[in-house]
Amino acid sequence: MQRRRAIALFGVAAASLLGLPSARADLSITLGDRDFLDGEFPSGSQVTLASFDDPAPFDGPSGSDKSESAFEATWTFEFEPSFTIDSASVRIGISDHDSATTGSQLALFEMDGVDLTSELDLLFETRGGRQLEYNIYTVDLSPSAIHQLVDGSATFTIELAGPNLSSEPSFDLLPGNAAALDFSTLTLVPAPGAVAPLLLLGFGARHRRR
Repeated sequence: MQRRRAIALFGVAAASLLGLPSARADLSITLGDRDFLDGEFPSGSQVTLASFDDPAPFDGPSGSDKSESAFEATWTFEFEPSFTIDSASVRIGISDHDSATTGSQLALFEMDGVDLTSELDLLFETRGGRQLEYNIYTVDLSPSAIHQLVDGSATFTIELAGPNLSSEPSFDLLPGNAAALDFSTLTLVPAPGAVAPLLLLGFGARHRRR
């Protein structure tokens, strides 16, 4: 009788654990602070002041509009790969990237050597990117990029290119492209059932010790 009751209680607990939202909670890691809202137009001095104490490359504008020294940045997320990843995405906040200018201003966007340039460039060309505009973009990682996450590390690189628009009143095309990277967030979504079985095993172990 006691054995049957214990099995029944274990079944109820298992169903309960499987229904818990936290059993499939996403893991999000953010580098840098989000200082502005999407669509705002902060000046260069505002960007510098808001981000001066953030870690590189989230610590202010870099690159040059007037030369061919365009913006580029590399940053790395590190985490404990404790579950099977179903999907993943990376979000960036960037200002003054001038993607509204004629042509493409994105030269490269990759993660651990996996090319994601076309995915981010489509977002750049679809929305935002006016002079001094701050925008937030989210890129869903491809299966080949997700496969690289099993080692608990993800290194992203972004490189911009000219031409870009100068400030008023001339709005001339300039050869370089300065910009500022504000923050970046990596979000990992566990596969269904990837976390809950670990919780069930933990419950079973506690029950046996009793």
